[in-house]
Amino acid sequence: MAAQLRDAGIRVRCKILPGATFWNNWSGYPWSATERGPRPLGVRMMQLAYKSDAAWTASGLNNAEFDALVDQGMGISDADARREIMAKIQQIMQDEGVVIQPYWRSLYNHSNRKFAGTEMHPL
Repeated sequence: MAAQLRDAGIRVRCKILPGATFWNNWSGYPWSATERGPRPLGVRMMQLAYKSDAAWTASGLNNAEFDALVDQGMGISDADARREIMAKIQQIMQDEGVVIQPYWRSLYNHSNRKFAGTEMHPL
């Protein structure tokens, strides 16, 4: 991410902090990167990390329409209907510049082929 920012002409100084130091002041840094592990439902991630009243919101997004769509999506069990709501949610995030998504991380599973059931799970 830093290399991409530098390519754009933005000065970057990286400082990797121990977890205990970072998490004690995670919302006080002017710029930080956090990883949000997968959740079974995309709308659940929106509720956890982006709603204006969420405990873990780092984006500062405060949008009543977004919050209402997340609440609506949380109440829909049909995946296709929920997908329509998620499209609207994601469009708001793109339009308001809430998320910078510069890369996808590769995950690896090192295991012995002699063991059964060692397929990698997204969680």
